[in-house]
Amino acid sequence: MADSPERRDEHTGHLLPDEPPRLLFEVKILGGAEGERLRIEQTRVIREVMEWVIAQRRSELGQSNAA
Repeated sequence: MADSPERRDEHTGHLLPDEPPRLLFEVKILGGAEGERLRIEQTRVIREVMEWVIAQRRSELGQSNAA
């Protein structure tokens, strides 16, 4: 599709993909102490990702927390 014009978000200017991304995941149930350690690790990682996403959005909007 090299002939098609680039589509950009009107607010951010970011390129828009032709198709939405695909996500494939597998669910496994894990119990006991190992399951608890995994739950804690997953919670920590998800929090870090969400904090990163928020920081990226603030940066795009010129709302950096730097003082």
